[in-house]
Amino acid sequence: MSRHLRTGLVVFGGVLAGRLVGFVRDLLVSAMFGRSVQADVAVLVMTVPDALLNILVGGAMGAALIPEFKRRSPAEGWRLFVQASQLVLAVAVVLTVALSLGAGWVVRLVAPGVASSAMDTARPLVAVCLWAVPLTAVAAVNRAFLQSHDRFGSPALSAFLYNLSLVIALGFAGVFRLQAVAVAAVLGAGLGLAVQIRDTWRRREPEAGEGWLVGRSLVNRFVQALGAGVMLLTMPVVLRAFASRFGEGGLAQAHLASKLVDLPLGVALTSVSVALFPAVAEKLALTQTREQGVALASQGLRVVFALGLPISLGMGFFALDWARMLYGHGKMDPEATVQIGMFAAVLMVGLLPQALNTLVLTVFDSLRDMATPFFITGLGLGAMSVASAAAAAQGNLPGLAWATAGAHWAILVTLLLVAKRKHGVDLLRPVFGPVPLVQAAVTCVAFLALAWPLRAMHLPAAVGVVGSVVSGLVAGAVGLSTDTDTRDKLLGIIKAKLRGSR
Repeated sequence: MSRHLRTGLVVFGGVLAGRLVGFVRDLLVSAMFGRSVQADVAVLVMTVPDALLNILVGGAMGAALIPEFKRRSPAEGWRLFVQASQLVLAVAVVLTVALSLGAGWVVRLVAPGVASSAMDTARPLVAVCLWAVPLTAVAAVNRAFLQSHDRFGSPALSAFLYNLSLVIALGFAGVFRLQAVAVAAVLGAGLGLAVQIRDTWRRREPEAGEGWLVGRSLVNRFVQALGAGVMLLTMPVVLRAFASRFGEGGLAQAHLASKLVDLPLGVALTSVSVALFPAVAEKLALTQTREQGVALASQGLRVVFALGLPISLGMGFFALDWARMLYGHGKMDPEATVQIGMFAAVLMVGLLPQALNTLVLTVFDSLRDMATPFFITGLGLGAMSVASAAAAAQGNLPGLAWATAGAHWAILVTLLLVAKRKHGVDLLRPVFGPVPLVQAAVTCVAFLALAWPLRAMHLPAAVGVVGSVVSGLVAGAVGLSTDTDTRDKLLGIIKAKLRGSR
């Protein structure tokens, strides 16, 4: 497990850089545009390529290709990579041409409630930024190939370059800022792809064999994995779509609140799933090593649980302070900042199951059962959409966040129950067994004992943020003391990392 945790730390470092730059991007949007039509347009331009990529590709490329790369010889793996890249590029270009011609329809789909002025401004910009989709789609194939070879640095660097391009466009483009953001989305996607191709090319193999390796079974697994993953990845798109009905800047407000969740989720939590997936897929593929694969996945769930619970407590309890410190500047008015904080506080309720779901889905993917999670996550997305529609009809903005958090918890519980019943894989115990329940109770009590007095003091926002971090760390450490196995593994890898950095 220590080797996989070391890999997780590599992923963590790379993703941290990308996420922090992405967060700077969102801070610039908040300060420059506040809650306004321009803010909605900026968010549309920055998020439409990602939203469409999630719908069209999602995490399915890795789910389908990584196990395939693992079981093939190096020469066959390289041939599969070339063929998959060519096919994905051709399909993505055709789709992008069609979507660019119908850019207005795309805007209406992802933000049906935005003002007509925002719609008119966004349409030509979205037509430009959509050309990031073919580049990022091919990058997804490269990422799967590299991760199958335990290469995680360049995929993380590509995200950093993409967000850095947007930051530069926002900071230095003057009156042409929105147009520059659309162009920067394409340039950033190109830079990210170039970095990965450079790393991939070093692992090329001589051409060997004949025939098309992208067969029907592989395509079917991709489609099934896409269906399962896309439901979870579409939830933020649905959330923003309903939030756009709450007047000018509503879409941007929901986006900024969700980014408070995405920061710890992407940096500290889903990194574990990314690092473990190749190893879990390799072990679950064989009957003789299946038990080891289940044990590895269970350990990963415990690590995510140990990290995610104190993070969600700290950032949820002090969400208003986080929002005030990060977004309460420039053109963002205080009332809108408070609404962002309240929205984020509810979304934090769904942070832990969202992180755990990512790892549980990798288990289903490794077992080549993509149909079951597709059905379960589809039901969850449907329930979320119904609840969100009801909340939007009543003008209840926090209701959108509760619908999202509730859907993540419902999906997690159902996936765990079905994994045990259908595949005999017990992943319930690492999440809802006696040890995690005791750990959760101890962590919550310790956190409230530290955090409640701080909240009662009405301290400045920056002090509250520091207090949230300290309270979360201390409470997490106290809770982790009840789980000696996970504690020892985490301490061992941290000590090894510190010795290696000297």
